[in-house]
Amino acid sequence: MILINWLLQVYAVGITLYLALYIVFRLAWWPLALLSNFMHWLTLPAAAIFGISLWRKRWKMALVMLPSAGYFLIRYGPRWIPRRQPMPTGKVLTLFTYNIHAEEEGLAEIAAVIREADADVVALQEVTVNAAAYLASEFATSYPYQKAHHASQPTDGQAILSRFPIQEDDYWQNPVASFVLGHQRALIAWHETPIALYNLHPIHPRMIEGKIYDEVPRGEEIEISLAKAAQEKVPVVWAGDFNMTEESRDYERITQRYQDCFRSVGYGWGLSFPDLSHPQALPTKGYMRVPFRLIRLDYVFADIAWQPISAELWPSSGGSDHRPFRVRLALRHQP
Repeated sequence: MILINWLLQVYAVGITLYLALYIVFRLAWWPLALLSNFMHWLTLPAAAIFGISLWRKRWKMALVMLPSAGYFLIRYGPRWIPRRQPMPTGKVLTLFTYNIHAEEEGLAEIAAVIREADADVVALQEVTVNAAAYLASEFATSYPYQKAHHASQPTDGQAILSRFPIQEDDYWQNPVASFVLGHQRALIAWHETPIALYNLHPIHPRMIEGKIYDEVPRGEEIEISLAKAAQEKVPVVWAGDFNMTEESRDYERITQRYQDCFRSVGYGWGLSFPDLSHPQALPTKGYMRVPFRLIRLDYVFADIAWQPISAELWPSSGGSDHRPFRVRLALRHQP
């Protein structure tokens, strides 16, 4: 019992100190930003200890836990409140975003996930040349409009599968670091309305050469994408693996302009990574093998022309280490 009390006190002081430092200095010291990716897990025990302390009338412990417990309950607690699905105000677009883990084999399972999602448009990240060819053949009829791009790495391939004509298609890599991923923008003739779909894959902070963790290049990539999208005269949707969590400053930058569809109408935390339930998804040397998903890296963002109707984390990864998201959006009006 003495050891448990001591551990509780160490945790109480540690999480309260971390939260204070994070709020004040998170951009000045990278370990604070790195740990913030797991803020929901770091503060969850505080909420539990706070409740138990109140029940047992341990007022001092409850008081120490209050800041961290309050942070958790206010920021993450409401995600578990069931939400009524809004009625669409216009035509509904179903979008599926899926990082397919640069797979060369096991593509039948990935195709099965895409087929089951039955979306109007599919945004794919980490698409290898072989995967693009396989999916092009597999979905030649159900998705007659397809655009795929590849650069020098298996992880920088992007592809869009669409039931509607793709009028424009552009692929780029943002030259902000020695290792970069890929980005794609397509203008899709959706019914009578052209829409701009950005299929994005910003660099992970751990991919920066010579750095343990650096969010700056990712932020520069997102700023480039924000500048591109600001020129659009049509409804805009962003989808992809953003290699960020909701605690990041980059998430704040995006949500100043776009709605996080899962945050708006989804249920739960939407943890999409890492899904290691399939053998081919197991990490290579240097990555920790964990038995459950830890964070959300995958998003669909939409501008104010759209009304999010539903957003769901897909129940299977199909062999990828990411869970896909399926989102339904109703068009309110032209921007």
